[in-house]
Amino acid sequence: MKNVLLLLFLINYTAFGQLVWQVANTGDNATIAIGEGNGELGALDPTLLGDTLPNGSLIGIFFINDDGNYVCGGATLWNADENQAVAAWGSEGTLDDGFADGESFNWFVRVCDGPCWTDDITYIAGLDIVDANEVLDGVDYISNDAVMIENGAFSTTYMDNGFSALASADFVEISEEELDECTCADGTQANPVANYCFIPVGGCSDPLAINYCYSGNLIPIFSAEACEYEGDVYGCMCLEASNYNPEATIDDENEPCVILSGGCSDPLSLNYSGDECASSAFGEEACQYPGCTCPEAVNYDPGATENDGTCLSVVSICTDPTAINFNEGCANTAEFGPESSCEYPIVCELDDIDWEFTVTDVNMTIQVSSDIVLLNGEAP
Repeated sequence: MKNVLLLLFLINYTAFGQLVWQVANTGDNATIAIGEGNGELGALDPTLLGDTLPNGSLIGIFFINDDGNYVCGGATLWNADENQAVAAWGSEGTLDDGFADGESFNWFVRVCDGPCWTDDITYIAGLDIVDANEVLDGVDYISNDAVMIENGAFSTTYMDNGFSALASADFVEISEEELDECTCADGTQANPVANYCFIPVGGCSDPLAINYCYSGNLIPIFSAEACEYEGDVYGCMCLEASNYNPEATIDDENEPCVILSGGCSDPLSLNYSGDECASSAFGEEACQYPGCTCPEAVNYDPGATENDGTCLSVVSICTDPTAINFNEGCANTAEFGPESSCEYPIVCELDDIDWEFTVTDVNMTIQVSSDIVLLNGEAP
């Protein structure tokens, strides 16, 4: 089964290859201001191929339904001489008939030979409701660069009874490609099995992605979904890597990140390098794990690298790192039973030493090795 892919994403088409401009009144909606007529917002009039959008064009917002198709969620005739707004209709409860809270707006226009919407306009509660039977044939265009106004009063995504405003949008031609059922736009492997479409590595369920996978009537199953979008920069995103690319937006599997020294790929460690570094090549990985590092303790953890102070000992040990018989890894160990058996170097301190001497005609030489002279137990 084939479906039309527009700019590498799926759109519901009629037999004439045009969008279906049918709007449903679902009861809940948000209001979106459009154009310079709302001057205090700082918005610009939408444009067509970088030029003026003709009055009478039909401008609308579309949502993506559960089948991956674009559905018109609100539309109105464009008139640059008026303050313009369009109602975006929200879904009714669990129904798939409108925008969901937080869903992005997808902008399209239809340009006709004259007004795209006939005089037979239906009014419901003062809001214009577009009926597909009232819309004339024309040419549909898409905006890939629509920008919503961002401030405290306006939402950039759908919100019931909310307010939004289109800052700018340029509409361009829609290029068409065909995708077979259970295939991906970029050639990512997809395997149809019974009622399922298996995508073992990569691929994306988002129709806006350049690696979108169309499952058709099959149920899509992604083993390791990894969406890719136009403008993505491939490279290493791991801050600790020697080949880190600050401009990268997606990991390059052909050139993995390289961490020459330190770091850790285990999310359970104290020094986990992060998800963006999980697949990196580690030269000298040094994972740190908390636990008891004292071999003489009853709860000794041979996998621990960092003493967390939980060690318990029932035998006599030395927990003082300054002692000459310090039990390595046993600092801060709680002892139960015999007292500590720490030993310290003997320190000889002499006061009032007379360092004067008389030179005579007879002497001898005494050779002193550097490794036998200590000062307070340490090499001077």
